[in-house]
Amino acid sequence: MDPQHREADKKVMAEQILPKITPKTGQRYEDFDSTKDKVSEYGLTALILGGAGLAVAKKVGLLATILILVKKFWIVIAAVFVGGWKFLKGRFSRKTDKEGPSAEA
Repeated sequence: MDPQHREADKKVMAEQILPKITPKTGQRYEDFDSTKDKVSEYGLTALILGGAGLAVAKKVGLLATILILVKKFWIVIAAVFVGGWKFLKGRFSRKTDKEGPSAEA
């Protein structure tokens, strides 16, 4: 916005744009009913801080460093996951009877 044309811009906004923007009935701020409408768990501050944290991580290069490490050591990471999966699968699967049917029959 150019400060020299601010008044003209306000006039255009008030006369041409705002009259065309009408919220649907029941979706205005005045229509909020706390007994049936949902309220966000996160406030605006949390959203801003979350975005700021990501921006700082990008600037510091934390994400780039993590991606480089994953790229270089992907086989080690994959082996750890596969080994962990096999360990857990063996640990929690049913033990089968290795002797077979008994000879008492």
